[in-house]
Amino acid sequence: HGDSVTGVAFSPNGKLLVTASNDNTLRVWNVQTGAPVGKPLTGHRDSIKCLAISPDGRRIVSGAWDNTLILWDVARGRPAGPPLAGHDGLIRSVAYSGDGSLIVTGDWKGGVRLWDGHTLAEKGYQAVRYQIWSVVFSADSEHIVTGSGYNLSGNPVNQMVAPRCPVLPQR
Repeated sequence: HGDSVTGVAFSPNGKLLVTASNDNTLRVWNVQTGAPVGKPLTGHRDSIKCLAISPDGRRIVSGAWDNTLILWDVARGRPAGPPLAGHDGLIRSVAYSGDGSLIVTGDWKGGVRLWDGHTLAEKGYQAVRYQIWSVVFSADSEHIVTGSGYNLSGNPVNQMVAPRCPVLPQR
């Protein structure tokens, strides 16, 4: 990378490591040799701040300060589609559900979005009062917890089904 590394994730089989950077790229690394696999993954117009690898290891999703998500095809080493705009703020965190069917993202304007894990179709939205620093699914993928500089908030996934509609009040 030509700038700071901002995110790292191992593939489920532990053979690959993926890194995100302020140089607007992702890199895939062979864990055994330490060598890069293919060329840098490019497509974001600003710093990539978060990434997640699907549970089957076939896809990577990255979020950046250009307010976009990109779904990557690991085998082909390129985007599976165009960058997806949907957040109003800088995307800071992304996570896959345990079965890979859902993705959750959080931004610095307090937006939490739920996406289809295969198509990136938006499945739900919730606005909270604070910048989102981290998002995670529960082990059973039934709940999402968000972390900010001020508090934690947890919500059932099944209540985040109407795109662009507030779901639950901040706790």
